[in-house]
Amino acid sequence: MKGISTAVEACLKIDGLISINPYSSSIDAELTPLVLWQYIRSNKKQITLFGDDSWFSQGNNLSVTFNGVGSKYQYQLKALTLGMYTQGSGQGMDPLAWSSIRITIANLKRLAKWLERYGIESFDDLYQLPELRLRNIILDLVQASDLQKHSSFAQSLLNAIYWLKLYSVVKNEQFYDLMNEYFLPFTLLKKERRNKHSVIPIQIMKQVLKASEEHVNAAEKIIDNWHSLQTKLNDGVEYAPKKHLKNSTYVDGLNESESAELDEYYELIKNVRRYTFVLVVSYTGMRYSEAMALTDDSAIERNGKYFIKTLLSKTTDETQSLEWVTNEVTYRAVKLLTRVCSVYRERAALLLKHHSDLLPRNRKLNLEFGLSNRTLFGVSPHKKSCEFSLNTKSTKNAFNNINKMFSIRVTEHDIAELERMGCNYESVSSNHKKFKKPYKVGDFFNFTAHQFRHTFAWFIVANRLGDLDDIKYQYKHLENMMSLVYSQRGYESMEELIGLTESFSEFMILASNGRYGERSTRRHASRKRRTKFYRQVNGDTG
Repeated sequence: MKGISTAVEACLKIDGLISINPYSSSIDAELTPLVLWQYIRSNKKQITLFGDDSWFSQGNNLSVTFNGVGSKYQYQLKALTLGMYTQGSGQGMDPLAWSSIRITIANLKRLAKWLERYGIESFDDLYQLPELRLRNIILDLVQASDLQKHSSFAQSLLNAIYWLKLYSVVKNEQFYDLMNEYFLPFTLLKKERRNKHSVIPIQIMKQVLKASEEHVNAAEKIIDNWHSLQTKLNDGVEYAPKKHLKNSTYVDGLNESESAELDEYYELIKNVRRYTFVLVVSYTGMRYSEAMALTDDSAIERNGKYFIKTLLSKTTDETQSLEWVTNEVTYRAVKLLTRVCSVYRERAALLLKHHSDLLPRNRKLNLEFGLSNRTLFGVSPHKKSCEFSLNTKSTKNAFNNINKMFSIRVTEHDIAELERMGCNYESVSSNHKKFKKPYKVGDFFNFTAHQFRHTFAWFIVANRLGDLDDIKYQYKHLENMMSLVYSQRGYESMEELIGLTESFSEFMILASNGRYGERSTRRHASRKRRTKFYRQVNGDTG
């Protein structure tokens, strides 16, 4: 972290508030060769220098880019990136997620490119511009951006310039006033057009959870036998034929019947990772990125209650641990997958110990990556070899593509349920070929990981198992307003049947009486009043 600390000290002034130190060519030249990150990235060494056009932070497969604008803008964008990555909105505050930083910098770079057309070489030059010229530049940007069609850019840009103000990069208040004047109306247009993320209909969710739980149960029955066979393979790594290791990490040491037995177990074990992912997002409400960041020791049992632990890593040596309430089957699934991971991590260590000189460079780096980046979902299970992956982004062919796991057709009842909640469409992504297209009876339901998060919040509220504070706690929201977005459908659909499946209902009830209950005792009276109010709103006097 020494390189990042040096860069932060050079670029930022931190004294409670945060501001960017002025650009100078000498400081920029001094910082250019500074190493910010140095680590193994999947199967190659990644070294990121301050002067690079693209920055790859550790644990992220996507970069923040700074190319295409002048040196002053690049310096300011890099300083902002360092500030958001290490400090967040103020000294001692939580840093931003890398994905959020990427979006913010991309929008600020787009603004910088536009300003360069008018001879403006840095953001702080906006301080001197007269109102009329500033107004014309912003109005030209509005017209060129076609915000009637691309209204989402208005909100994205306003979110991005918030950081220019927060870090005192642009000290001209008139700039922010004019940006709001011209862009704010289009953010309202975006809200009018906004589609709610779909929740998963009850009967479909029931099938998903049942299949996931059954798979975990089946894998648990054979895990001891599978583990014994894999341990035997690991025991033979030292004596593995060298001819295989020149091109792969393949090892063998089983007889014909043992190999046949291992083949029988392969599909069950290979898919443990998939079904564990489904259970984690179903029974915690985690975001995709949060689930992918889980480590091997994530499952916790305490006094008969179950939790999944996440770690928020900062740029210091400290990490912040968060616990998500979950249920027994998810706890068991994570423990099961951890046991699977341990086999391949042991194999990686043995291969490096005994055959490091034989392995191809990319294979060797991949093994080193797997031992240093111990993410729960980062192990790719093979019968007799060893491989690790970084699943930063969900792709069509990724293990966690839920649509490859489940092909469930929607029924008339499912469609009626989606219609009642205002989300009967196959996709909310404008890039999807079925964007805003309503389901018809017999269509396959289109799953996304984020739907599970919304479904979880909806179920909590719709079945009166919690309130905004509970969702805020479970989802780690900083603001109640964000929790309200997730729970809104619950207030709109209080009449929905309680019970996706027995296990889902039991989990929610136990959670509400357990961890939620521990936090909620002191709010019991106010909750009763709120519940009574919601019942009255829905005509329920019981």
